[in-house]
Amino acid sequence: MFFKKKKYIFNLHLILGFMICIPLVLVTLSGSLISYDKQIANLINKITLKDAKSEILNPDFENLLSNFRDKNPNLEIISVKFDEKNQKFYTIQALKEKENLTLFVSDEGEILGQDYGTKFNRFVRQLHRWLLFSEFDLQKLGKNIVALTTIGFMVLVISGFYIFSSS
Repeated sequence: MFFKKKKYIFNLHLILGFMICIPLVLVTLSGSLISYDKQIANLINKITLKDAKSEILNPDFENLLSNFRDKNPNLEIISVKFDEKNQKFYTIQALKEKENLTLFVSDEGEILGQDYGTKFNRFVRQLHRWLLFSEFDLQKLGKNIVALTTIGFMVLVISGFYIFSSS
Protein backbone atom coordinates (compact mmCIF):
# COMPACT_ATOMS: atom_id res chain seq x y z
CA MET A 1 0.00 0.00 0.00
CA PHE A 2 2.80 2.39 0.90
CA PHE A 3 4.56 1.91 -2.44
CA LYS A 4 1.42 2.58 -4.48
CA LYS A 5 0.75 5.80 -2.57
CA LYS A 6 4.32 6.96 -3.15
CA LYS A 7 4.03 6.14 -6.87
CA TYR A 8 0.84 8.20 -7.22
CA ILE A 9 2.38 11.13 -5.38
CA PHE A 10 5.51 10.87 -7.53
CA ASN A 11 3.39 10.86 -10.72
CA LEU A 12 1.38 13.84 -9.44
CA HIS A 13 4.66 15.61 -8.66
CA LEU A 14 6.04 14.86 -12.12
CA ILE A 15 2.94 15.87 -14.09
CA LEU A 16 2.34 18.99 -12.02
CA GLY A 17 5.98 19.98 -12.46
CA PHE A 18 5.67 19.78 -16.24
CA MET A 19 2.38 21.70 -16.24
CA ILE A 20 3.48 24.67 -14.14
CA CYS A 21 7.11 24.83 -15.27
CA ILE A 22 6.87 27.67 -17.81
CA PRO A 23 4.48 29.99 -15.91
CA LEU A 24 6.45 29.40 -12.71
CA VAL A 25 9.76 30.34 -14.34
CA LEU A 26 8.21 33.49 -15.87
CA VAL A 27 6.67 34.58 -12.57
CA THR A 28 9.86 33.97 -10.57
CA LEU A 29 12.16 35.72 -13.05
CA SER A 30 9.85 38.71 -13.39
CA GLY A 31 9.49 38.85 -9.60
CA SER A 32 13.24 39.08 -9.19
CA LEU A 33 13.36 41.90 -11.77
CA ILE A 34 10.61 43.77 -9.89
CA SER A 35 12.81 43.71 -6.79
CA TYR A 36 15.31 45.92 -8.59
CA ASP A 37 12.87 48.02 -10.64
CA LYS A 38 14.34 51.44 -9.82
CA GLN A 39 17.92 50.35 -10.47
CA ILE A 40 16.95 48.72 -13.78
CA ALA A 41 14.95 51.80 -14.85
CA ASN A 42 17.87 54.10 -14.03
CA LEU A 43 20.28 51.86 -15.96
CA ILE A 44 18.04 51.71 -19.04
CA ASN A 45 17.44 55.47 -18.96
CA LYS A 46 21.18 56.19 -18.61
CA ILE A 47 21.83 54.12 -21.72
CA THR A 48 19.04 55.64 -23.85
CA LEU A 49 19.19 59.25 -22.65
CA LYS A 50 21.14 61.92 -24.52
CA ASP A 51 23.52 63.72 -22.22
CA ALA A 52 22.22 67.08 -20.99
CA LYS A 53 24.58 69.99 -21.55
CA SER A 54 24.39 71.40 -18.05
CA GLU A 55 22.36 71.33 -14.88
CA ILE A 56 19.22 73.42 -14.58
CA LEU A 57 19.92 75.88 -11.78
CA ASN A 58 16.76 78.02 -11.92
CA PRO A 59 13.76 76.07 -13.24
CA ASP A 60 11.64 78.25 -15.53
CA PHE A 61 8.47 76.38 -16.42
CA GLU A 62 6.94 79.12 -18.61
CA ASN A 63 10.02 79.29 -20.82
CA LEU A 64 10.18 75.50 -20.97
CA LEU A 65 6.52 75.14 -21.94
CA SER A 66 6.72 77.75 -24.71
CA ASN A 67 9.93 76.22 -26.14
CA PHE A 68 8.53 72.69 -25.92
CA ARG A 69 5.23 73.63 -27.60
CA ASP A 70 7.09 75.42 -30.41
CA LYS A 71 9.32 72.41 -31.09
CA ASN A 72 6.62 69.74 -30.57
CA PRO A 73 3.20 71.07 -31.63
CA ASN A 74 1.76 67.55 -32.04
CA LEU A 75 2.24 66.67 -28.35
CA GLU A 76 -0.34 67.58 -25.73
CA ILE A 77 1.30 68.27 -22.35
CA ILE A 78 -0.32 66.57 -19.37
CA SER A 79 2.17 67.40 -16.62
CA VAL A 80 5.66 68.79 -16.01
CA LYS A 81 7.93 67.68 -13.20
CA PHE A 82 11.35 68.81 -12.03
CA ASP A 83 13.26 66.55 -9.67
CA GLU A 84 15.72 68.36 -7.42
CA LYS A 85 17.82 65.19 -7.11
CA ASN A 86 18.39 65.06 -10.86
CA GLN A 87 18.76 68.61 -12.12
CA LYS A 88 19.76 67.80 -15.70
CA PHE A 89 16.27 67.59 -17.22
CA TYR A 90 12.54 68.08 -16.76
CA THR A 91 10.11 65.18 -16.97
CA ILE A 92 7.09 65.88 -19.15
CA GLN A 93 4.06 63.62 -19.44
CA ALA A 94 2.61 64.13 -22.91
CA LEU A 95 -0.11 62.64 -25.04
CA LYS A 96 0.50 61.76 -28.69
CA GLU A 97 -2.34 60.11 -30.62
CA LYS A 98 -3.85 58.57 -27.45
CA GLU A 99 -0.45 57.24 -26.33
CA ASN A 100 0.88 58.44 -23.00
CA LEU A 101 4.59 59.36 -23.21
CA THR A 102 7.05 60.23 -20.47
CA LEU A 103 9.77 62.43 -21.94
CA PHE A 104 13.00 63.85 -20.56
CA VAL A 105 13.36 67.43 -21.78
CA SER A 106 16.22 69.95 -21.58
CA ASP A 107 15.87 73.56 -20.45
CA GLU A 108 15.52 74.66 -24.10
CA GLY A 109 12.54 72.35 -24.69
CA GLU A 110 14.54 69.75 -26.62
CA ILE A 111 13.56 66.11 -26.05
CA LEU A 112 16.55 64.25 -24.63
CA GLY A 113 14.87 60.86 -24.55
CA GLN A 114 11.91 58.81 -23.47
CA ASP A 115 11.47 56.98 -20.15
CA TYR A 116 12.08 53.46 -21.42
CA GLY A 117 12.98 52.25 -17.92
CA THR A 118 9.43 52.77 -16.69
CA LYS A 119 8.05 51.16 -19.86
CA PHE A 120 10.22 48.10 -19.26
CA ASN A 121 9.12 47.89 -15.62
CA ARG A 122 5.46 48.13 -16.67
CA PHE A 123 6.04 45.24 -19.09
CA VAL A 124 7.69 43.15 -16.34
CA ARG A 125 4.83 43.85 -13.92
CA GLN A 126 2.27 42.77 -16.52
CA LEU A 127 4.28 39.60 -17.08
CA HIS A 128 4.47 38.94 -13.35
CA ARG A 129 0.84 39.61 -12.50
CA TRP A 130 -1.04 38.53 -15.62
CA LEU A 131 1.50 36.69 -17.86
CA LEU A 132 0.96 39.48 -20.43
CA PHE A 133 -2.66 38.43 -20.97
CA SER A 134 -3.63 42.02 -20.11
CA GLU A 135 -2.31 43.00 -23.55
CA PHE A 136 -5.16 40.96 -25.08
CA ASP A 137 -7.88 42.08 -22.63
CA LEU A 138 -7.67 38.70 -20.89
CA GLN A 139 -6.42 40.01 -17.57
CA LYS A 140 -8.62 37.67 -15.49
CA LEU A 141 -7.34 34.62 -17.37
CA GLY A 142 -3.72 35.59 -16.73
CA LYS A 143 -4.47 36.30 -13.08
CA ASN A 144 -6.11 32.88 -12.69
CA ILE A 145 -3.19 31.11 -14.38
CA VAL A 146 -0.76 32.83 -11.99
CA ALA A 147 -2.95 31.85 -9.01
CA LEU A 148 -3.16 28.23 -10.16
CA THR A 149 0.59 28.20 -10.74
CA THR A 150 1.13 29.38 -7.17
CA ILE A 151 -1.18 26.70 -5.77
CA GLY A 152 0.51 24.12 -8.00
CA PHE A 153 3.90 25.22 -6.70
CA MET A 154 2.75 24.70 -3.11
CA VAL A 155 1.50 21.19 -3.98
CA LEU A 156 4.80 20.56 -5.78
CA VAL A 157 6.79 21.55 -2.69
CA ILE A 158 4.67 19.44 -0.33
CA SER A 159 4.80 16.39 -2.61
CA GLY A 160 8.54 16.88 -3.07
CA PHE A 161 9.05 16.93 0.70
CA TYR A 162 6.94 13.77 1.02
CA ILE A 163 8.87 11.93 -1.71
CA PHE A 164 12.22 13.05 -0.31
CA SER A 165 11.43 12.26 3.32
CA SER A 166 9.99 8.80 2.66
CA SER A 167 12.99 7.55 0.69
